[in-house]
Amino acid sequence: MINKSAIKRLDTFYKKWHISAKTRKEIEINVAVFTLLKKEYRKGNICNNALFKWAFLSFYVNTNHRKLIKDSFFTIMESLRQNKSVQDPQKIARKLKKSMNRYFFVYVTKMLNLIDDKQYPIYDSNVFKVFKNSQRHENMTSLEFKSSIYQDIKDTYKELRGHKVIKRFKREFKCHRMGSYKVLDTIFWIIGKNL
Repeated sequence: MINKSAIKRLDTFYKKWHISAKTRKEIEINVAVFTLLKKEYRKGNICNNALFKWAFLSFYVNTNHRKLIKDSFFTIMESLRQNKSVQDPQKIARKLKKSMNRYFFVYVTKMLNLIDDKQYPIYDSNVFKVFKNSQRHENMTSLEFKSSIYQDIKDTYKELRGHKVIKRFKREFKCHRMGSYKVLDTIFWIIGKNL
C-alpha cells in the first residue's frame, strides 16, 4: 500500500532541501561506499572477495551483528547474484534463520538493494520511522510485520520513481548511476533520522 504520509514528508524535504554539513558528509560516504560495493559485486564471486565482505560488513552491518554474519550469508548472496530473478525477502530471511539462527531481515533488504537498487528498497530503523503504520496486527510474526512494511516501502518507491527529488539528488551528489530506490532510501534515511 502506498504510504501517503511518507510521500508528503518527501515533498516537504524537497521543498526545504536543507541538508546539514554533517549529513552531507554522511551522504558522500554512503555514495562512495555503495559505488565501491557495486563495483566489487560486479567483479564476480563475492564469497572470495575480502574487500567486498569487509566493506559490506563495515558499511551495512551493526557492530553487534558483524560476528554473527557468517559465510552462509555471503553464499546466499552469491547464489542470488548468479540467479538474477525476482527475490522474496521473507524466503531469504528464513534461509538465513536456518543457518544463522536469526532472520536478519534488515540485512536481507540491504543485500537485495545491492543486487538491484532499482527494484529493492532497504528496510532499516530510520526508514521504518517514516513508513511505520498504525499498529501491528496481533497475529503477525515479526518477520510478517517487517515484510508488510517492506511491501509498503516498495509500493511507495514504485510510485515515486519519477519524483524530481531523485534527479536533484543525483545531480547534487554526482551519483547518476545510482538506482532510484537507493536514492530514495538515502533520502528517507535522512528524514527518519530527523524524526
